[in-house]
Amino acid sequence: MTAARRMPTGETRPGDRLHARRRRLRRLAVATSVVGAILVALGAVAGAAQPAPPSTLVLEESLDGQVQCVSPDARCTLNLYAADGAPGRSFIAPGEQHVTSVDLRNAGTLAATSLTMTSGPCQNQGPGGVGAPGGDLCGTVTVMVTCRTGGTTFSFEPMTLTAFAESGTHTIVGGLAAGVAARCTFTVTYAADAPSVVWTRALQPVTWTLTAEEAPSTTTPSPPSPSNEAAAPGDGPLAFTGGDALPMVFTGLALLLLGGLLFSISRRHASGTAEVSPPTA
Repeated sequence: MTAARRMPTGETRPGDRLHARRRRLRRLAVATSVVGAILVALGAVAGAAQPAPPSTLVLEESLDGQVQCVSPDARCTLNLYAADGAPGRSFIAPGEQHVTSVDLRNAGTLAATSLTMTSGPCQNQGPGGVGAPGGDLCGTVTVMVTCRTGGTTFSFEPMTLTAFAESGTHTIVGGLAAGVAARCTFTVTYAADAPSVVWTRALQPVTWTLTAEEAPSTTTPSPPSPSNEAAAPGDGPLAFTGGDALPMVFTGLALLLLGGLLFSISRRHASGTAEVSPPTA
């Protein structure tokens, strides 16, 4: 004769405890997965809603492949009237010629409608800017500028530095796409039969201006430099977008993985749970 043993009142069976634990794991897995899915969706919407970076207009000046200055309000200490852009003093005598070539590149994202060049007044100074000049070098030496952009060429005949200052603004190219450069060559000549001028230096600023129909708010022209320099307009740093949505997306993905892991654990608990029969005697 057999008899079933009764469990004490209020005592739960091991199977009931496992079932309860499994239900809790599943509820936690569902809640975690739902929160993760919501975060991923919100992150995707936030990323898609980020505005595109504003168009920029940046002028970059280079010599022999080395960037000398980048706008805005940039002042290059490059001597355009020297031989190969050599810095410091650049002596020239009757019968001599100096040649320097620079690259002017639209380094922004906005296509420019024009690139212009304007020369400031030429100043005769003593050596090193100290003392009285020994003559009129500005009215003696001549400069010729030739600029090439693809198949387009701009140039003007040699003129004295004084005449160059009075010639106004020259349009180098009617349009300059983003990433495209114009190469401008300055040829300064001291004619062999020109009057001899000693202990004098000529100082003349040159300003480059890059413009576009859609004028970005960060582009401002540079004032002429007080020395023989090339100045350029430009823009500020590019805006950074899309960064705020990434932590939200990554957090949501992590919660989704955690929810999947909890659900997998709950299934293992379920498969390992068997109906426990009371022992018989």
